[in-house]
Amino acid sequence: MKNLLIADAGSSKTSWSFIDKETNDVIRFKTDGINPAHDSRDSIMANLKEVKDLIFHQSVDKILFFGAGCATPLLNHYIYNAFTSVFNIDNVIVDSDLKGAYIALFGNEDGIACILGTGSASALFSKGEIMAKTPSLGFILGDEGGGVSLGKHLLNAVFKNQLSDDLIEKFQKKYNLSLEELIEKVYKQPKPAPFIASFSPFLLENVNEKDIQLLIEKEFENFFKKNIMPYKALGNYKIGFIGSIALNYKEILLKTADKFGFQICKILKDPLPAIEKFYLDSIM
Repeated sequence: MKNLLIADAGSSKTSWSFIDKETNDVIRFKTDGINPAHDSRDSIMANLKEVKDLIFHQSVDKILFFGAGCATPLLNHYIYNAFTSVFNIDNVIVDSDLKGAYIALFGNEDGIACILGTGSASALFSKGEIMAKTPSLGFILGDEGGGVSLGKHLLNAVFKNQLSDDLIEKFQKKYNLSLEELIEKVYKQPKPAPFIASFSPFLLENVNEKDIQLLIEKEFENFFKKNIMPYKALGNYKIGFIGSIALNYKEILLKTADKFGFQICKILKDPLPAIEKFYLDSIM
């Protein structure tokens, strides 16, 4: 085996590593998000063809794809077929973004791997396999604490006047977003999740405002109540987080974890460097 292609895919973006196993040289780059739960085959195929261009059409011997939305064998096979078609190989492993998060956070050790990025997810891993998992349910029914859910509750609070006048004025000065534009983007345009999540930076910019802190705290509390507390009966496990939301709101997240009796051992923005190291170490 010579060359390895690794992907960490979310709804907003996909991070890639192409590793030449003879030299261990690494090419890193990003493309649009890939999520088989709501992306068309055409958009996924176009994304993978872009990847082929970005690695200068070098041969790929093995592909490891860790992705949001890869929650069922049918969806995983959907991604598998796209890769085999574009790269003309069958040595393709498709797994969930949670498995990638677990490898990045714990290697082969037991622990609760959590994702707080555009979406959210969690699972308890033991001996490299999922021991227990709370379904994410996606951005419409779940994803508590993730960027889409935070953005959704921010938009709700702005357009229903549940924030201070100063914050609403600041929001509109920054985005100049009308109700008509909001409805169009969310309900009529493709990929509403990244659009909704795009407003979460406003929360970070105003994180010291009491209304904003309460909104984030409530979302993180919902994440722990619905996604983490069910694991508590199974034992005392380490817990780690992957994602920009987890890192950006680290202090609020640590405070919330402590409130529910958990101690976070690690927070990483991007799992890919740690996944790279895990696989490179395994072949050296």
